[in-house]
Amino acid sequence: MPQNNRPAFLLYKSFYSPVKHLKDDELGLLFRALFDYQNGLEIKDLPPQIGMAFAFFKNQFDLDEQKYQVVLERNKSNGSKGGRPKKEETQANPENPVGFYEPRKGDKEKEKEKEKETEKELKSKTSNPLTEDFEKFWEDYTPVKVSDGKVVPKGSRKTALIAYERARKKHGAEKIYEGAAKYLVNCYQNNRLSCQAVVFLNQERFLDDYQQTNLEVKKHD
Repeated sequence: MPQNNRPAFLLYKSFYSPVKHLKDDELGLLFRALFDYQNGLEIKDLPPQIGMAFAFFKNQFDLDEQKYQVVLERNKSNGSKGGRPKKEETQANPENPVGFYEPRKGDKEKEKEKEKETEKELKSKTSNPLTEDFEKFWEDYTPVKVSDGKVVPKGSRKTALIAYERARKKHGAEKIYEGAAKYLVNCYQNNRLSCQAVVFLNQERFLDDYQQTNLEVKKHD
């Protein structure tokens, strides 16, 4: 991601749950990766459990940036049509010499309409939400290798897509993605093999409450 000119970025409370059980040093690696990404720096290789968590934040950052760019384009277009009132127009009313804007009754409705237009513009740029959601899940569903070197491959992409579509219609993409992050973190911290992606989806393991698991952290070579 190239460095943008925005002075700040948002961290959402809803993304605390998938990283809640990370150790302090792991959270430090994640925090550094978030800042590196926002400043256009190269992201170093991250451990699987941190890489999955980072993907959550990255996805939201990219969505926020798309919305921001749409708003910029719209403001630029509005500016070319006249922009802000001229100084003499704002000072025409002696009771309001600085042109103080007093909200009218329909302004909230107009703002809501603008927000809807922004969402429509973003959706129009997305060719296939299902495919994009699955690609994100498939890319970040990284098999966990246990300490003796064993690993279960994530399996067939085609069968996983079918299972993902079925699960997505029932539970939604966010639920699957958040559950996958918790599951992989749990497997890593307990030195446990992760299952194939199609098994994870068909058995709806993303609904399991991994937060309540007693995590026994084991060191990996």
